[in-house]
Amino acid sequence: MTKARIVGELGETQLLLPAQVGEALAANDRAKYFMALLQVAREHADHPDLATTDLEQERLACGVGDAELDTVVARSRKEGADAYVVPSARRILDRLVADVRQMMTPLHPRAGSTEPSGERLANP
Repeated sequence: MTKARIVGELGETQLLLPAQVGEALAANDRAKYFMALLQVAREHADHPDLATTDLEQERLACGVGDAELDTVVARSRKEGADAYVVPSARRILDRLVADVRQMMTPLHPRAGSTEPSGERLANP
C-alpha cells in the first residue's frame, strides 16, 4: 500500500499537500519547457535561416531526460501557409497535458480526485 493511499484511508489527505505542491511546481517547470519548445520550433519553422537554440539546458534544468527533444527545433518546418511539422509534437503535447494535470493535483479536495476544489462553472 502506498503512502498516499494509507494517508487517504486515514482521512488525513492534507498531510500529502506539501509533497503535492512540490510535484506541481516541478510539473510547472516542465510545462514551461514544453511550451517554449513548441514556440521555438514554430519560430524556427517560420525563419529557418536565423540562429536558434535546441533548449537542451532548459530541458536538463527542468528534469526532462529525453535528449531526442533537443533535435525538435532544428527538424521543425513550415508546410503550406498555416501548417507546421514539429517532430514528436504528439508526445510533447501529451507530456504537457500530463504536467498541467499534475499542477492541479494540490487543488483537488482529496487525493485521487478528478474534480478541482471550488465552485463548478456551468457552460454559458
